[in-house]
Amino acid sequence: MTYQKKSTNPNVLPPFIQAGIRGILYWMGHRNSIYKSHDIMEGAIVEEITKIIKAHLSTKKEIKCEFPYNKIDPSIKSENGNRTQRADFVIKYKKKFFNGKIERIFEVKRFKKNYIKEISGDIDKLAALNANNAERYILIISSGKCDLEKEIQSNNPKNFSIIWEGKTEFNDCAGKREYYSAHVIKIEAVSKLK
Repeated sequence: MTYQKKSTNPNVLPPFIQAGIRGILYWMGHRNSIYKSHDIMEGAIVEEITKIIKAHLSTKKEIKCEFPYNKIDPSIKSENGNRTQRADFVIKYKKKFFNGKIERIFEVKRFKKNYIKEISGDIDKLAALNANNAERYILIISSGKCDLEKEIQSNNPKNFSIIWEGKTEFNDCAGKREYYSAHVIKIEAVSKLK
């Protein structure tokens, strides 16, 4: 098993997020070697990565899953618990520190070619969010080899850049080579682009 990360700036993501991504890639390889014919669902990835990140967070911060967007941006109207109206997870300060300020917002996606429009929609949604300077990210997990940047760029050329990439390679039980990768996309707010 090997692990490789690529970034122009090693400090681009805090260590607790890098640890979460590294852990989730190993976890996916492990799960796939046991349950070869079962797809790993996005919800399972979110649950596992938040457990890993939580173990590395400072005591002043907390992680919240399925966090409603209208608690981040009050101008967003709630649509009866609509799934698209919630961030997969946020990292925020506890209430007694900085009044519970949200530091980072994450959407997690499993990469498949037919999900490109959904990923592009999340890029637009996060860019338009009035989030009081919270950093916004999409974490895309893929299996196999893919040129994610090219795929997304052709569908949504604005307001994003892949800032971090991690890859793992595994030999499964039959000796076949398996690949998993994670790409972190940082989204710039629309107001910052003008």
